[in-house]
Amino acid sequence: MEEKIKNVVISCVKETVEDLDQSIEISDDLALFGKESPFDSITLVSLIVDIEGELADQGIEVSLNSEKAMSAKNSPFKSISALVEFIKSEAE
Repeated sequence: MEEKIKNVVISCVKETVEDLDQSIEISDDLALFGKESPFDSITLVSLIVDIEGELADQGIEVSLNSEKAMSAKNSPFKSISALVEFIKSEAE
């Protein structure tokens, strides 16, 4: 399941980057939120909605705008790999 989740997240990030018309290297360490992130808050919200929708299409129901996600000590949005791990833990 982890590979399916990772593929969805990376696919959505790629689409978001293409929409921004920016040249950004996509890796597991890409920051999705914060100073290091190429995304502003509105773009991040759009990305979250896209990821949730794509995951739902794959039969994986998860809420990325939950209090647990938003208040986590280690933000699931600090990197692609952190988000994949968070989704995996929520989907189990």
